[in-house]
Amino acid sequence: MLFRPPFFLVHCVCKYLSFLFPLFSYYALRFFFLPLLAFRYFLPFIFTFFFFLSSIIHFSLFFPLFTISHSNERSIYYQRRFADMACVTREHGPTHCR
Repeated sequence: MLFRPPFFLVHCVCKYLSFLFPLFSYYALRFFFLPLLAFRYFLPFIFTFFFFLSSIIHFSLFFPLFTISHSNERSIYYQRRFADMACVTREHGPTHCR
């Protein structure tokens, strides 16, 4: 069974506090406590939503940078390999690249 937020407990606390402090009415206290209660019970959903949102933003921002840098490293590697092969096959010998 799902655990329900203790609205009755909030009702009792607001009644008691409004009895102790007549400056605060019951409805003002309930207006203050109920959003806190709702925020406390919806906190996992809020964190999950923001986690997925931040992961999507992080992936979309940094994955292209990673692929660009990775492909750049690969292309530099192949350029050096082909340059070495080209040095071997040049007419004036293998030492001109060194």
